[in-house]
Amino acid sequence: DYMQAETAFTTGLALQQLGQSTGAVTNVNPFDIMRSLALVLLEEGRYRDAAVPLEEVVATDKDSKQKLADEFMLAQAKALRDRNAETAKNLQVAFSKLEAPQQTAKLSSFVDTLYRLGKSNEALVEIKKISEADLKSKNPLVLSRAWLSENRTREAEEIIRKVIEESRANNEKLAEAYVELSRAMAADNDPKGAVDALQKAVEQDPKNFDAWVQLGRLYLQDKKTSEGQQAAQKALEVNPYCVPAYLLLGETNLSLGKFKDAETNFQKASELYPTSIDAHRGLLSVFQKQSKKAEADREQAIITHLSQNS
Repeated sequence: DYMQAETAFTTGLALQQLGQSTGAVTNVNPFDIMRSLALVLLEEGRYRDAAVPLEEVVATDKDSKQKLADEFMLAQAKALRDRNAETAKNLQVAFSKLEAPQQTAKLSSFVDTLYRLGKSNEALVEIKKISEADLKSKNPLVLSRAWLSENRTREAEEIIRKVIEESRANNEKLAEAYVELSRAMAADNDPKGAVDALQKAVEQDPKNFDAWVQLGRLYLQDKKTSEGQQAAQKALEVNPYCVPAYLLLGETNLSLGKFKDAETNFQKASELYPTSIDAHRGLLSVFQKQSKKAEADREQAIITHLSQNS
């Protein structure tokens, strides 16, 4: 419940600040609230908003034990916000500075961020720095992602199924494993198996909006436009800031010739995530189909600029 969590942390921070101004005694560390708020914003995909409290935490908090983790999380928000070579490099540097236990705890998030940035080769390099034995015991789904990158599909599927068997009592972890299984099925040219895995993922955790988006994309690839739209709407019910869901809605409306709706969807995605090349490509397609040359030229210029700096 991201909206409720955000409201709770924002209210808590305001109350803590009010207590400070009135001289009331409080045992709550404001930086802990700000970190928690930033985590929610990151999870929602609100990278610009997440960077704001993290900037203040990094600049103000004197807790040296927490500082490296704060700097990594800030680098993560900036890398996902800006999507350029400099911030991606800064993210890798921030991860390298973490202490060994912190790296173990943050590895899955780090690797996932690199994949989201389109840095699959860099992700594989980072994964390869850790022994397969350690990964298998501590981060098996990260290892499965590496094996998929190396076309070791059967091995990846085997380790994912083991995680599934061991996660029966944890719906969220089970859903994550099914999402990884869908990747393995897709890599093995089994789209039906990929859809089945994602359906199981959302059954286990209906609030996994990434799973809804991936399921919707598979529906769209199979020309099941209505099902794709429904999956995108499910994702947005959970997370109204989910840019990939707006992109998916835009694509479904574009395929149906609903250009005004598609424009609205892609525009919302670009507002939430100005550096999203996919959002601007979607707008370009909409304007081209409507012969809106000035608007199309503007979007093409934005795409060129973003591509040169990615």
